[in-house]
Amino acid sequence: MVKMKILKYIFIFLLPIIFNGCDSDEPNNPDNTTNSPIRQDPEQTITVSIYKNGEDNIDGLFIGADDYFTFSNPAKWFICRVGKINDLADIIEIPTSKWSLREKVQLGYGYIAYNRNTETFYRLYISNSAKDELGTITGYQIKYSTPFYGIDEPIVLTQTSASFDCDGGTTEIHYKNKSIIPVVVSSAPDWCEVSIGIPLNSDDGDIYDYYNSHGISIIVNKNMSSNPRTGIIELSTKFGKVTEITVSQEGKSLPVTTSILNLKKNYWNDNDYSCSTIINSSPVVIRGKVISSDECGNIYKELIIRDETSAISFSINAHNIYTNYKIGDDITIDLSGFSIGRYKGELQVGEPMIHVSYGNSISFLPYEKFIEHVIYNSSNNEIKPVITTINELNSAKSTSDGLQKWQSQFVQLNGVAFEEKNVPLASYGEATNRYIIDSNGHRLAVHTSGYANFYSQRTPSGTINISGIIHFNSQSGEWNLILIDTNSFTTI
Repeated sequence: MVKMKILKYIFIFLLPIIFNGCDSDEPNNPDNTTNSPIRQDPEQTITVSIYKNGEDNIDGLFIGADDYFTFSNPAKWFICRVGKINDLADIIEIPTSKWSLREKVQLGYGYIAYNRNTETFYRLYISNSAKDELGTITGYQIKYSTPFYGIDEPIVLTQTSASFDCDGGTTEIHYKNKSIIPVVVSSAPDWCEVSIGIPLNSDDGDIYDYYNSHGISIIVNKNMSSNPRTGIIELSTKFGKVTEITVSQEGKSLPVTTSILNLKKNYWNDNDYSCSTIINSSPVVIRGKVISSDECGNIYKELIIRDETSAISFSINAHNIYTNYKIGDDITIDLSGFSIGRYKGELQVGEPMIHVSYGNSISFLPYEKFIEHVIYNSSNNEIKPVITTINELNSAKSTSDGLQKWQSQFVQLNGVAFEEKNVPLASYGEATNRYIIDSNGHRLAVHTSGYANFYSQRTPSGTINISGIIHFNSQSGEWNLILIDTNSFTTI
């Protein structure tokens, strides 16, 4: 009895296929008819048997008890009936419309399914059915192949170029192909984000017709440079055909409104070394070349630029600033909304802060806020230190004009020597001042962080030329020379 019961449900695949009566659906291939010779199965065709409401499936595609395709995750699957066909090879293209969440399984019909999890198309053909002893269909034989890429033709777009202003933005370029051609972005400029619209999306909860109304989405970031830029987006079909989109963007223009020296004079306060002021005037724009680097760790969360009049420091809450702003880079900065004030007597641009020891002071700008105000002009500009003397610097610190001129400047002192010979510049974790002296006995502090990667470098014994950023410390009343790297002094 057990054997007889099993035999009732064996698939009758050797019997002739019984098709339904006439149907208005056209074959996927318009030239094909049901009387045409049966084509050879495509390569990698797989034939499976799936019981209704059973566990057999094609990567999560099941057949329900009601003879409808069902899915293990309905939100990730879509299906389209392409019509009555002779065999799997008759499905040659991927249609752009009539996609839905469910389709009835019919003998002799072809379908295309799309798995959004894997972004893969399947073509399927219902080649046979199995019936029990009462003639009730209990399952189907399905031929399928995947991945299916449709017709081997290039992508045709409504346009092959897109232009953006300096602020960037988003645009969509639409398809003109009559069928879906799967593509990938094979290359694109790093300032563009390109996405291929999933060619299926819900408009009314049932029918999916995304392809005709959506296409290639291009997002272009802000151009923080004064230079315009152009790039090529390459789209490749699965058959290797390439379509190019040319993307261009204008450079950003920001006229300079003041020099660095005039900026300092406008916000200078001789009577208050603990002050900060929000720059509300619009616009306040300066331009200069980067003269600092935090690569070696002796300059901390700071970027310094100079023009032909003076230099100024920006306090920025970021490490490795040098990776984006290198010595010699020419940049323009809109200071509107920033604050300017003193930190230990040094005039800086940053954020306002109430400090326990220093009072109303300057702290770090958020890095994201800083870069939003910067325009990049050019790189690899030659930077030379301003040659001066210890005596000139010591004389300058007693006047407002002198402090405004020299604070944060990149300077070089020639013919000087360290007072302490052959000692480390600093101890690990401890900031240290080592003094240099000129031939006339004038002294100046060389300040080294205990976290600089050259803190253990020993002071030379002979006469040297030394360069660095000169900062004024109002607490000690003296200049501090901040070395940039291990090349900051050379023996004469």
